[in-house]
Parts: sequence; C-alpha cells; structure tokens
Amino acid sequence: MNMKEKTAYIKGLLEGLNLDASKPEGKLIKALVDAVDEMAAELEELKQDVEDYGEYIEEIDEDLGFVEDIVYDLDDEDDEYDCEGNCDECDDEECDLREGGFRCALCPNCGEKIYFDESTDPDEVVCPSCKKPLFGDEEEEKE
Repeated sequence: MNMKEKTAYIKGLLEGLNLDASKPEGKLIKALVDAVDEMAAELEELKQDVEDYGEYIEEIDEDLGFVEDIVYDLDDEDDEYDCEGNCDECDDEECDLREGGFRCALCPNCGEKIYFDESTDPDEVVCPSCKKPLFGDEEEEKE
C-alpha cells in the first residue's frame, strides 16, 4: 500500500467511527487525518519528481560521457600520444598531436615514435632508441 492508499484507509476508519466534528476531539482527529492526507499527496509528488530528475540526470550523464569522449578522446588507450596522422600508419615524417602543443614523428632509422615540444627545433631531436638524429641532412647521411 502506498501513502495515498493508507491515508484513504485512515479516512475510512475515521468516517466509520462517527465522531462528532463539533467536539474538540473530533476536530483534532479530522485535522490530523487531513494533514496526513496532504503530506501523502506532497510525498507522492516529490517521489515522482525524484524519479523524473533521476532519469534526467542519467540522460545528462550519457551526454557528458559523449562529450568527454570527444574532448578527451577516451576511446584511445594512449590518447595523449595519438596524432592526427595515426603515427603507426603516418605517411608524413611528422604530424601535429591533437592537443598539448607537441609534435610527433617516426624515426626514419628505427621506426620509433618520438614526441617533442613544438618549441624544440626538429633538427636537434635525437631518437632515444637508436641515438640517431631524427632529421639529418641527406648529404651528411651519405658521407
């Protein structure tokens, strides 16, 4: 039984008692039952509001999840190292990272991904794996 049904039951019991509404005891009991009835109605309203807000919050949470995936690119395991050219298959020697002002390049010697700050001169970058310059003059390499 919900609160509304319980208050209806109590009202029925009150009517069955045939209390005299002109006496103070009858007035008091009737006022208490009316107050309980109003509280039950308010409680039902609040309960419905909470359910509605819960559904609304779930929708917002789902929408926020989509936004987080887009903004933070959470689908990629190594999202902070991903670049627009997808370095594993990148045809360009260097490409911009999506965020953070970093550059990414594949070492032409060993194929290692190398990340460096965009303020760094690419000609000065040395591969940490093979210790060879990332971008060297082709003439120097021939010599």
